[in-house]
This record gives sequence, C-alpha cells and structure tokens, in this order.
Amino acid sequence: MPDDEGQPTVEEMRLGPVLAAPADPLRRRVVHEAGLIRQVARGNSRMATLRRADLEQPFPGLVRVVAAEPEE
Repeated sequence: MPDDEGQPTVEEMRLGPVLAAPADPLRRRVVHEAGLIRQVARGNSRMATLRRADLEQPFPGLVRVVAAEPEE
C-alpha cells in the first residue's frame, strides 16, 4: 500500500513501472507513483528527489546502469 504521499514502499516497487516511468508523457506523476522520486511540499511548490537508496534495495545497480554514459 502506498504511503500517505502516494509513493510505494521499497517492498512494493516493481521493475516494470520503474523502467517505464521516465518514458511516460505524464512523467512527474508516473515517476512518483512508480517510486522513483519522493515529492515533498515546500510552501506553494513541490520538491522532487531521486529515491536512489530505496531503489538500490530491490534493484541493485539499476540507477548506475540507467544513468551511465553510452560507450562510444
């Protein structure tokens, strides 16, 4: 069950939604719902941060591989 802010727990994260989220046209909402980012209200705006440590638990090395520069 997602937390109070709609983010899945580490145990609820699934690889399919995590990989599909960045390609979605409604990225911000989808990456949040997939668990890639944590959104926090800051006054009248929202701050988003990557849940790197949380993603490393179920998917070790995934962030590093996805963020790596392509080899030439």
